[in-house]
Amino acid sequence: MKKILALVASQRKLANGEIIIKEVAASVGDEYELELLRLTDLELDPCRGCYVCLMPGKKCPIDDGLYYLLERIKAADGIIIAALIMY
Repeated sequence: MKKILALVASQRKLANGEIIIKEVAASVGDEYELELLRLTDLELDPCRGCYVCLMPGKKCPIDDGLYYLLERIKAADGIIIAALIMY
């Protein structure tokens, strides 16, 4: 079964973005499995600009949810993103 990763950036659970994602995922059929990931549930710290991640064989020294998020993205066959845009 193929996986669709849904990334929701809204602070509110069950907000419009999440509702739309669930509707889109339902319309693609039963051959896809939806994995919903709320970015607000992850601890994602800002970059410190140390450039360690640019060195061969090194990874970011910040111990947060970044690599978990990257693994989920790599494992997905498709991605849907819902984000709030403020003017």
